[in-house]
Parts: sequence; structure tokens; C-alpha cells
Amino acid sequence: MFCEKCGKEVNDEAVICVGCGCEIKTSVANTKPQKMFSNTFSFNGRIRRLEFGLSTLLSVFLIQIIIFISSDGAILILLIPCYWFNFAQGAKRCHDRGNSGWYQLIPFYGLWMLFGDGEIGDNEYGSNPKGLN
Repeated sequence: MFCEKCGKEVNDEAVICVGCGCEIKTSVANTKPQKMFSNTFSFNGRIRRLEFGLSTLLSVFLIQIIIFISSDGAILILLIPCYWFNFAQGAKRCHDRGNSGWYQLIPFYGLWMLFGDGEIGDNEYGSNPKGLN
């Protein structure tokens, strides 16, 4: 790799150029795609459309099973992790589109998240989950 500012050759693992001191930007070849379903209960980061779609299907399926087999008192306790998972995945998908996680509360925005492309490159919420810059 070469420094974009001074043109000096730098090590592939380098973060700062030894010639001019500027930050080395990684190329598309040096970034790795994010693994699916890592940090599923976290509201930080970005996820792809496929992970969001699978998360939604899984969440709906689990909620239906819990409602079918649970008694009245236990249903709320068992549904909390399912809804947390669903909202966390939705927030990360909003982040991939460059929006706040609160956007998922807009009616039918889930369809837009499912079919719309994410932002290319890094944004304020993290790096591209596909590994593209």
C-alpha cells in the first residue's frame, strides 16, 4: 500500500504513515464483511438487509410460539427479549441507511428498510457491513 498524501510505501497493517504522519485509509480489499448475527441485542452498528429480514422472520416466529405455549403471567417476561432483539436489529438497519434508530417507529418504514440499499462506505454509525468503502 502507498500513502495517499505523500506516496510513500507503507505496511499493510499500518494505521499512520511514517513519512507524513497522516492516517492511512484502508482499501476495499483490506476490509472484511461483518459476520451475521454478531451483537444481536446491541443497538450499535449496522446490519445488511438479509440479516434484518431473517431477524424479523425469527422474531415473528418466536413471538407466535411464546403466545401459543405461555400462560398469561409468563408471556410478558418471555416477550421482552424478543421485542428487544427486534428493536435492536431494526435500529441497526436504520443505521445502515444513515438514519436514527427511531425511524423504525414510522409506519411501513420496515418495508423500506427491507428493500432499500444501505449507505456505501462508513457513516456515523459504523463501517459498511458488506465491507465496501
